[in-house]
Amino acid sequence: MKYERRSSRGGDSPESLHGEGRRTIPVLPNLLCFLLLFTACTRKDVKMLREGTQEGKAGQYEAALRSFESAIQENPYSAQAFQGKGYTLELLGRTDDAMRAYDHAIDLDTDYPQPWLSKGMLYLKLHQSENALMAFTRALQLRPDWDQAHYEKGLALMRVERFDDAIEEFTAAMKNGPRLAIVHYGRAEAYLDKGDTTAFLKDLKEAVSLDTTYAGKAAADSSLAGMRENPEFRRVISR
Repeated sequence: MKYERRSSRGGDSPESLHGEGRRTIPVLPNLLCFLLLFTACTRKDVKMLREGTQEGKAGQYEAALRSFESAIQENPYSAQAFQGKGYTLELLGRTDDAMRAYDHAIDLDTDYPQPWLSKGMLYLKLHQSENALMAFTRALQLRPDWDQAHYEKGLALMRVERFDDAIEEFTAAMKNGPRLAIVHYGRAEAYLDKGDTTAFLKDLKEAVSLDTTYAGKAAADSSLAGMRENPEFRRVISR
């Protein structure tokens, strides 16, 4: 798992163009008709979902959007299809339309956490930190052990200068997911912002040990300018 945008984790992270959701269709009076309709929708809309995901991975966003819209035509009750459409619209810079698509996915399946995470990340991009926090909180209510959501919530808490809470979220991300340099780096920044230089250096070292590119990132990070004369900091970024 990476904390970056791609076609992610089969619906467990924002990278996923459609994710795993519960599909609902209207109940028909005749059970046989219901089963036939369900089978037809499943075959067609899942095919289009897969195509949209692959097209999104390849950077073919207009084609991906068409595939997700085709999936919606086949099954207008697919929260997955609206999630995929929303993420593709976001990649195309159509943020208002993307937010509407995420909301539609939520309306179709209130227990589907992926669109809440996607909304939160979009709110962060739009510098709406409080809205992002509400969205991440809802995602974690639906899936409490979601490391991606804990990490993103930590970023939102940093924006509103709730550094102790941010540290808790980064720590939860580490507890529930793999050891990732980006999470240690985020927690390091939170420690520095609250004035704990020792803890900052410890997490920074861990980040660099996991991914040496974080040495260069720290060296170029303007928010760490006050640490550039610190001998230990200089040793870490010289790796």
